[in-house]
Amino acid sequence: MQAGIAGAGFMARTHLKAYRKLDVEIVAVSSPSGPEETIKEFGLEAEAYTDVGEMCKREDLDFLDVCTPTHTHVPIVETAIESGLDVFLEKPVASSLADARELAAFVDDADATCMVGHVIRFLPAYRRAR
Repeated sequence: MQAGIAGAGFMARTHLKAYRKLDVEIVAVSSPSGPEETIKEFGLEAEAYTDVGEMCKREDLDFLDVCTPTHTHVPIVETAIESGLDVFLEKPVASSLADARELAAFVDDADATCMVGHVIRFLPAYRRAR
């Protein structure tokens, strides 16, 4: 599989570490401030973008991993899905319940896959609290 990552900060780096163990090739990374440092840090042969919409136009992407600030999630997911991509979305899904519902409706209407990376619920303290 080939993926693009939206974001180049802490969470994107966390996801990149995980992708090293999976059969996923990161071929593009997007960040408004430029993702070149992250690409170099991980030794990726990925193309750098400052515009996630431009990155989503690539025909070789199987999915987009969204690791950006929460307030950007809805427009980025919509852009990715409109480009024909499935999405892996870092938590929280959106800044408000209304935005989360809007996003869920958009994904449902598009018949796309949008998975949320909310792994904290599997930590021992959270399992005990449940």
